Amino acid sequence: MKATYKHQKHFLTYMLALLCLSATYTADCQRIYDHSFRDINGKNVRLKDFTGKKLLFIILPVSAVDSVAAQLKSFVAIYGDRVQVIGVLSQEDGYSKGMKADIKAIYQNTGILVTDMMGSRKGNNQSPLMKWLTNKNENGHFNMDAKGPGQKFFVNEQGRLYAVLGQLSLSSPFINKIVNATAGNDRPDPAKEKIKP
Repeated sequence: MKATYKHQKHFLTYMLALLCLSATYTADCQRIYDHSFRDINGKNVRLKDFTGKKLLFIILPVSAVDSVAAQLKSFVAIYGDRVQVIGVLSQEDGYSKGMKADIKAIYQNTGILVTDMMGSRKGNNQSPLMKWLTNKNENGHFNMDAKGPGQKFFVNEQGRLYAVLGQLSLSSPFINKIVNATAGNDRPDPAKEKIKP
């Protein structure tokens, strides 16, 4: 009986230390809700206004975008009540201020928020929001540079980055699994799934 108590005591001490370490690490990470950005119309958008809703950030292409716009419109029709989609216009991927009217026309009926131009790649020009999405020290989960148009960053209802995907179609069944993943559920594992673009 004493041996069991001793093991329980060590286990509880270990768990308490792990919990404190985890809380400290989480406290050091910034919250997504501390960020804001300017949309394509110049309006300031505060992410804290979306607290309790999943967020999907997607780097938008600036050319040959008809299929992407159709996918976004369909995605918003299915998941728009649970997921706020934010399209990121990346200066590294060819977006310039002179394209603003064309981009507005393409994405105006999709139901997504579109950012104004921001730096998406790591470096001095990277926007604070993209830094949060791509830097583990900021988001507490992933350390990955933005790869280009079509890259997706999923943030759950608690404001935690939980999935990063490349150019996978928004109509893929795997996207449904990611959207429906909850904080307590097993996360979808792309290595175990047959992903079809």
